[in-house]
Amino acid sequence: MTSKESSTHRELLSLTPLRYTDHLIALGIAAVYVVWLCLTSRSVGIPRDESIYFYAADRLSQWFTTLSDSGLAAFSEDSIKAGFSFNHEHPMLMKSLFGLSHHYLHAKWSLISDPILAYRLPTILFAGGLVYLTTLLGTAIGGLFVGGVSALLVMGMPRLFFHAHLSCFDLPVSTMWLSISLAYLGALHRRRWVVGAGVILGLGLATKLNTFFAPFTLLGLSLYHLLQQKSGAETRVWWMRRYLWIGVSMTILGLLVFWAHWPWLYHHTWPRLLEYIHFHARHVHYPVDYLGHLYYGPPFPIHFPFVFTLFTLPVAMLFLGAIGTVYVLILSWWRWR
Repeated sequence: MTSKESSTHRELLSLTPLRYTDHLIALGIAAVYVVWLCLTSRSVGIPRDESIYFYAADRLSQWFTTLSDSGLAAFSEDSIKAGFSFNHEHPMLMKSLFGLSHHYLHAKWSLISDPILAYRLPTILFAGGLVYLTTLLGTAIGGLFVGGVSALLVMGMPRLFFHAHLSCFDLPVSTMWLSISLAYLGALHRRRWVVGAGVILGLGLATKLNTFFAPFTLLGLSLYHLLQQKSGAETRVWWMRRYLWIGVSMTILGLLVFWAHWPWLYHHTWPRLLEYIHFHARHVHYPVDYLGHLYYGPPFPIHFPFVFTLFTLPVAMLFLGAIGTVYVLILSWWRWR
């Protein structure tokens, strides 16, 4: 890290260097969560989407397990249709992990006796990754106590706890959002993470479409920082170049990783990509009973996400978050004064 990088980073966010012990503690907390999820898997029923992904995962695992025998023939249009046509509305990263986990850990090696748990294990591991990264981020910002409390708050979210069991994409895409944000932050600290930011965004796109919005959120943050920049022209140019390289990496490497991970796009790439975008742009809406009114589609009331948050997060978490927000606002006002 150059001296310019070291000085400019302090303007963005004050981070404490992480020690090996911090990583070990974070891994320990994450491991406890993973074991907890595995032990409680049987108590969580199978929703409709998960049953569909079980079937799609089996088709993908069959394609992967015959890959060594078929060779290049596995990438023919007919072979790819057989393995990927079902549920091609979603990328294949998580479905492949679901299927391979079930095929090897349950069916072939008999390491996991419960077939449902074998399907769910990749999501459970992603949940452990979410706790691990949250612990590290909290530790870097406010020390080990903040990191530990942050991890416990994540583990204590009932809705997240439910989704952490399922062979679905909701929990993994949450982990990928955090990973993309941390990779972006890492790219501001170290040059080699500029490439990592693009690769991780590609993996996020390979998880679920939601991560498509992450770069635009980070773009807004970058523009805000540039507009607030009070240092000299040289430092401003340095930041603009760094942000530009991050944007180029996310655009080029992100799309390349997304395309490379999904053989379904190897044939008829552009029509199938447009089909993928069109499906989600006109996605079917499920009825939502909200405050006594049944909504069959958008637009929803502007207060919907706020009320939904109030009813899905623990009261203690909301209370502490409110205290912290008020404290930061008062502190910022005092410093401005």
